[in-house]
Amino acid sequence: MSLRRLMISITRDLLPYAGLDFITESGVRLYVPDRGAWSSVGEIFISRSYDLYFHYLDGVRNWVDLGCNHGFFSFNYREHLARTKGSAPNTRAFMADANDVCVARVQAAIEHNKVPGWKCDRVIVGPPDSFVNFDRHKDSVHSNIFAWGRAHRKFRLATTDITQKFAAERDYFDLIKIDIEGAEKFLFQHHLEFLKRFRFGLCEWHGPMFTGTELEERLRQLNWKVIDFRSSGDQYDLRLGNSWASRFGVVLWENPSPTG
Repeated sequence: MSLRRLMISITRDLLPYAGLDFITESGVRLYVPDRGAWSSVGEIFISRSYDLYFHYLDGVRNWVDLGCNHGFFSFNYREHLARTKGSAPNTRAFMADANDVCVARVQAAIEHNKVPGWKCDRVIVGPPDSFVNFDRHKDSVHSNIFAWGRAHRKFRLATTDITQKFAAERDYFDLIKIDIEGAEKFLFQHHLEFLKRFRFGLCEWHGPMFTGTELEERLRQLNWKVIDFRSSGDQYDLRLGNSWASRFGVVLWENPSPTG
């Protein structure tokens, strides 16, 4: 290993555990307590992997973020609105995660930065009226119900009836962002009426639990318009372009007739 690679490795392993703060362009302070949060900062605020979808969402002011982790997607979209509109407009965001540690951190970030109209709650996506095994990882990313990787703690959790949870809500339904480590399939299998309430959907797929080809077929059956999609280079040649057959990817769709 070269000295440069060694220093990068040491920095990546040690710095996030120092409890760093990340300050956004508009002065929002976000806590970066572990390697998972540090990775999310890099993906969302530095690499800006979601920014390429934002220009399609000009009118979006209300959204649900399922699998919010530390809430960085929502804070970054708010930053985008502030940059393009001159100041942060009024927004409403409901963020949710199965990891109770992440939920507590997002709630603290909302309170610290005094963002009105935002809240965060624990939501477990899975088969309805059942319990699932949830593996919580020490560095906060990749916690899931499918036992991927080495868990720090294991829990037995009741799944959330998402349709019922949002039944009385009248806001939030401009956009749903979904990143729930393969449990996306349960939304399409059991909570389709909930998904139909949103005009836009921005969803990561995670094979093999829920593949890009399955997601593409679901969207086709629903007659929802695929606006843009990108995929990783895993198991196919990037020179061929983006592929639904890739193990990981992100798609933005539009529902022309939302019911929400």
